[in-house]
Amino acid sequence: MVGFSLGIPREIKQRRSNFSKKIVDKQFSKQTGKCNHCRIKFSSTVQIVKDHKNGDNSDNSEKNCQLLCANCHDNKSRKENSERAKGKKGKSRNNHLFDPSEPTEFKGLGF
Repeated sequence: MVGFSLGIPREIKQRRSNFSKKIVDKQFSKQTGKCNHCRIKFSSTVQIVKDHKNGDNSDNSEKNCQLLCANCHDNKSRKENSERAKGKKGKSRNNHLFDPSEPTEFKGLGF
């Protein structure tokens, strides 16, 4: 059985790992303490979010690390999730293509 924590299956959550402190420190220096997108300077009021550029949370390589402010990270995630959802349009729940022009049988439902 899969356990859940905050809606994330435990087996997936355990696969996720963070960038090493060495990579984050190096990226912070490279970005001169600023968000990689909007260039706002990180401070006690501007939160640093460690982001995987390619969206693969298991790829913790240095080239896949960027530091974003919370606002830019939220915008990036929203855009990626929207693009993912657009890619799923037209598919049924079992991931087979759904063709609305084909008749659908509803067995046992009285249709």
